[in-house]
Amino acid sequence: MGKSRKKTKGAKTTGMEVDEVLEDTIAAAESKKEETKDQVDEAEEEMADEPAEGEHLSAKERKRREMEAKRLLKVQVSQLKQTSKKLKKKDYLQKAERRGLDRHVRELVKDTKEAVRQKEAERQEKLQALPGAKIH
Repeated sequence: MGKSRKKTKGAKTTGMEVDEVLEDTIAAAESKKEETKDQVDEAEEEMADEPAEGEHLSAKERKRREMEAKRLLKVQVSQLKQTSKKLKKKDYLQKAERRGLDRHVRELVKDTKEAVRQKEAERQEKLQALPGAKIH
């Protein structure tokens, strides 16, 4: 007899689907990180090239642009870190939910088996209480 699994209300995805989604999201975050690094590199190259073309940028303006590029990089890095934390927390919560559901199912099976045993014992007692019943 094969095992059948009933999908519970709380479980919307299987562990494999969660892992796939997690991997896809991490890959997307890493590609975005690379894209961000490329953008920062391009911005730094542009800043380095501009004074060479013409000395129209003052030191104050260069410094302001450098600070803006660094600020953007910090914001994007913090967003990636937050995304990573959320993914880890979500994965942890899903694993905990699965463990809890497994425990709950085991308890239900145990309780059901005990109830079946009690019903069978009661049935046997009733059969033996009947007059003229054979005792097996």
